Amino acid sequence: MHKTLLTAALILISGSQILAQSQVEGRWAGEIRVSSFRLVVEVDFLKVAGKLAGVMLLPQQTSEWRVLEDVRLDQGGISFVYPNRDLSVLSFQGELDADRIAGRIQQGPVRGFFSLSRTGPLRMKAEDYLKLLSESRGLEGSWAGQLRIGNLAVDFKVRFQTPADSLTGTFDIPQQGLSGVALREVTRTGNRVRFVVPSMSPLVFEGELKDGEVAGSVRQSGVTGDFRLSRARDEELSEGAVEALPYRQVEVKFGHGSIHLGGTLTLPRTAGPFAAIVLVTGSGPQNRDEEVFDFKPFYLIADTLTRHGIAVLRYDDRGVGASSGTILDATTEELSDDVIAAIDYLAAREDIRPDTIGVLGHNEGAMIGAIAATRADVAFLVMMAPMTLQGSRSLESQADLVARDAGADIDQLAANRELQRKLFAAVRGELPWESLEAEVRESGKQELQALSPERRDKVTDPEAFLDAYVSSRLQLHLSRSRWFRYYLDFDPAPTLRDLRCPVLAMFGEVDLQAPAEINRAALVEALTTGGHSDYTIEILPNANHLFLYSRTGSPGEYPSLKKEFVQGFLTTLADWVGSKTRTEEE
Repeated sequence: MHKTLLTAALILISGSQILAQSQVEGRWAGEIRVSSFRLVVEVDFLKVAGKLAGVMLLPQQTSEWRVLEDVRLDQGGISFVYPNRDLSVLSFQGELDADRIAGRIQQGPVRGFFSLSRTGPLRMKAEDYLKLLSESRGLEGSWAGQLRIGNLAVDFKVRFQTPADSLTGTFDIPQQGLSGVALREVTRTGNRVRFVVPSMSPLVFEGELKDGEVAGSVRQSGVTGDFRLSRARDEELSEGAVEALPYRQVEVKFGHGSIHLGGTLTLPRTAGPFAAIVLVTGSGPQNRDEEVFDFKPFYLIADTLTRHGIAVLRYDDRGVGASSGTILDATTEELSDDVIAAIDYLAAREDIRPDTIGVLGHNEGAMIGAIAATRADVAFLVMMAPMTLQGSRSLESQADLVARDAGADIDQLAANRELQRKLFAAVRGELPWESLEAEVRESGKQELQALSPERRDKVTDPEAFLDAYVSSRLQLHLSRSRWFRYYLDFDPAPTLRDLRCPVLAMFGEVDLQAPAEINRAALVEALTTGGHSDYTIEILPNANHLFLYSRTGSPGEYPSLKKEFVQGFLTTLADWVGSKTRTEEE
C-alpha cells in the first residue's frame, strides 16, 4: 500500500443519535491498519464561524497539517475528506464510544481498520486554520479586491475553479452590474497568475500569488494600472465547514451530443421515489446557483424545495464550471436541449418519479423551460420574471427603464434609442457593421479629446482605447453572437400558446428588466388564446428582477440589497409546487 493516503472518514453513531460538534471538538490520535501496515494519524476538529472543520497530520509521512475537506455532521455520523490527488479516497466507517472512534476503512479494493482516541484539548486555532486553508487551496475559491487605473478605483471579485484539472474562473464588478463573466486564458505558472476578462475588450491581469494575496498589473485599452486580491472573508469562514443538511447533495453529469453538463442534485432523505424539478438560469453564462453579487437564488430555491420533499437538479450553463460548450454559441431553442437532457437524466433514476418532473426558469430560462415543455413530458412549469415579449421589444423596454432610473434626460434617451435601433439593424443585416462601428469610433475620438490632459495622458495606446470603446458601446461580444441574433426576433407567444402543463408565473412589482404588467398581459393573452386555464400569476410587492426587496428595481442596487427573497416568494413557490406533485397517498 502506498505511504501517502487520501483519507475520507465517515464516523457512524449507533442507533439514531446525532453527533454534536462539542463531542468531536479537540485532538484525536490513532492508527490506520491494513494487514501488517500501520500508519499513525492525528486529527484536530474545531469550530470555524460556528461550523465544524478539521485538519489532519500523518507524521510518518509529513510534518504538515492538511485541511480536511467537506467536514459534515449528519444524521448518524460525521464525514470528511483528507485531500491527496495521487490516490483514491480512503473512507472510514466507525462508531463513537465515549472518547474512542473505531471501525473499518476502504480505499478502492483495499480494506482495513482504524481507531482514534481523544488525546486532549484542541491545539489548532481558528486563525491558524484559516491561514492553512488559504495556503492549501492555491487559487481555487473566491477572491475579492480592487483594481486602480489612474484616478479610478473599482472593487471586483474573482472565483477560480479547477474542473477536470484545468484552471477556469468568473469575474464580477458589482459597481458596474457585471457578474459571472467567464474568464479566458487563466494560467498559473509557479506563482505567476494571468487571466483575461473578455467582455471589456480585453482587461488583462498579470500578477503574483504571495502570502495569501494576488497582486500585479492590469491593462485595458492601452491604459495600465494595478490590482490586489485577497481571499474573500466569507469563503475563508465557510470552506471546509459545512452545516448538517436534512437532505443529500449529489454531483451529477449528463448531456447530449458533444455537450457535457455538470450540476448538483439535492434529494430528500425520506424514502423515494420523489417528484423533481430542473432549474434553468436566465440570459448569459451563469453557474448552477445563478449567483450574482453573492446572492445564490437557485441554491436557496433548491434548499427550500428539497426540504419540502422535492428533488432539485441545478446545473452550470454551457462554458461555466463543470459544463462544456459556449452559451453564446447556442440559441434559446437550442438551450432547451440541455433542459430535456436534464429531464431524461432524472427520469432514468430509480429514486425519481418520471411522470412528475417539472421545470423552473428565470427570465429567458422561463422561456427555455417553456420550449422544453412543448417538446418533452414536463409535469409543471414555474416562470420567474419571464420575458414574454419579442426579444427586441424586451430589450428596448429594459434599456429605456434602466436609463430613466439612472437619470438620463430626454436627449440621452433619444440617443440611446437611436444607437439601439442601428445596432438591431446591423444584427439583422440591414446596416453594414463597418459603418456602425465607424460612427461609434468617431464618438469615441470626441470623448477622448474631451478628457482632461491628465486623464488623456493615461491613455498610452489611443487605438486600443477606441477599439475597446466600440466593443463596449456595441457590446460586440454579445451582439455578434448566434444567441443574440436569434433572441432579437424570438417571439415567445407561439410557444406559450402551445403549453399544456400547469404554470406558475411570478413577477416582481418593481422589476425594470422584465416589467411586470406588460409581460403579465402578454403571458395571459397567449395562454388564454391557446385554451390554457391551469395557470397562476403572482406579482410580488417591492420585488426586483432577482425577487429581492427593492425600492426602485434598479440593477444598480443589487450589490447593496439584503440577500434574501422578498416575503412570500419561497412560500408561494413551495406551496404551488407541492400542490402539483403530491400523490393520492399524501
